[in-house]
Amino acid sequence: MSDNDSYSNEEPEEMANFEESNSAIEEEEINQIKTKKEQQNFIIQQNEQDKTCGTYIFLDEDHTLGNALRYMLVKRPDVEFCGYSIPHPSENKMNIRLQTVEKDSNSVLQEGLNSLANACDIIGDKFDQAIKKYNKKNKN
Repeated sequence: MSDNDSYSNEEPEEMANFEESNSAIEEEEINQIKTKKEQQNFIIQQNEQDKTCGTYIFLDEDHTLGNALRYMLVKRPDVEFCGYSIPHPSENKMNIRLQTVEKDSNSVLQEGLNSLANACDIIGDKFDQAIKKYNKKNKN
């Protein structure tokens, strides 16, 4: 065997360039998929003739948001029906079905989300106050 016929662990330059460009394409495709998924995390299914009812699909959400949001919506006087479901445990999506008396269900959902956000802020503030009170009391 001559020196020119010896095997080398080094990759030919063309192969290295191909792998670099291929990995850049894969990374770009993955980033595009993530971006699309991040941009579309909420889907509205509503009949154009009847705006008082709709189905709202939240991607990457579970019972935590579903039960709390359902509770906030059900106690409103302008809500006729509200329920949520997780279609399958392996799917990261939650469906909320909302039916209102007269108002547009989109605006009622928005108001319900705002009410839930306000309740979470109040709970967070109360928790912070309790932690400060506990730390002050047990500071020895």
